Amino acid sequence: MQRQDTCKKKKCPFWHRYNEGCPNYVEGQWKTPEGDIYPTSDCAPKRSMILTQQLYNFMIGMRLDYADVRKATEKVLEIAAGNAGVDLVVLEGELEDTKLIEEK
Repeated sequence: MQRQDTCKKKKCPFWHRYNEGCPNYVEGQWKTPEGDIYPTSDCAPKRSMILTQQLYNFMIGMRLDYADVRKATEKVLEIAAGNAGVDLVVLEGELEDTKLIEEK
């Protein structure tokens, strides 16, 4: 994975407008997994949008994983109820009545 700078000084209207003193310009460092450190030139709004998109994609993945686990749990519950000869609707009602955590 190679990290690229998000600040494009030659194309940035703010960079030229503020005489190379863009308020969005941020210098930083990037450390590779091998331990090498590289200087970076970032545009704060662009970098923020990239990080927001990465976080959004991560959250969507978590949501999909949760949905898969929920479906698998429902399937296991159906199989277990069927093997025990219990009506699933009755079992679900009993589980809803059970409180696992007492309210204080």
